[in-house]
Amino acid sequence: DNEGEIDVSCDAVPKTNMYVIECREHSETAAPGTWQQAKPSSRSSTSITGLTSGKKYAFRFRALGPNSLESPWSGETVCMAP
Repeated sequence: DNEGEIDVSCDAVPKTNMYVIECREHSETAAPGTWQQAKPSSRSSTSITGLTSGKKYAFRFRALGPNSLESPWSGETVCMAP
């Protein structure tokens, strides 16, 4: 990975039109921050750029399908930006 970039992915969901990916800074000691949209993607994997190197981030996914169907949010995954 490049500095300040994390590759994220989830299991592909059939008939998905779009994946919404949210992130927030992660801390072992402080209260979690607010989720913010990181990047919409038509694929189940993508790269998130513009992150601060050395900071930990939590990510979650939601699949959007036809007729405004939305999946529940995935569990969160924590990664440190290189």
